[in-house]
Amino acid sequence: MKHYIRHKAALFIKLGSDIYRKGDFFSMPSADLSAEILNSITNGCQQILAGSGFTRETPFTSLSISDLYDLMEMFHFHPILQQAQLGKDFIMDEIEFRHRVEHEDTVTVFNKLPRKKAAQ
Repeated sequence: MKHYIRHKAALFIKLGSDIYRKGDFFSMPSADLSAEILNSITNGCQQILAGSGFTRETPFTSLSISDLYDLMEMFHFHPILQQAQLGKDFIMDEIEFRHRVEHEDTVTVFNKLPRKKAAQ
């Protein structure tokens, strides 16, 4: 599945959202997404092409959980299991996604975000 996702990410970067959508089975990403969400999807695709997201050692960074869900939705995946590990100054999410059509196909991604400090 990682190769499939890398291929789709490369197509999205090469074609842009409008042309990519025309060739996508589910017409993703949705035409009504904001520019901010499309920028986050582009960021996620660039991180995939750089080798990030699929291991704990090289997680996605700078994506919110919502951004990550939007990114994976574009590839026709939905979340089935999410776990979080709290570090001293970070949160590492491990999320398993299942393909919407090929139900036996799953992929696990990792997302690392800085942990927000409590207001004093």
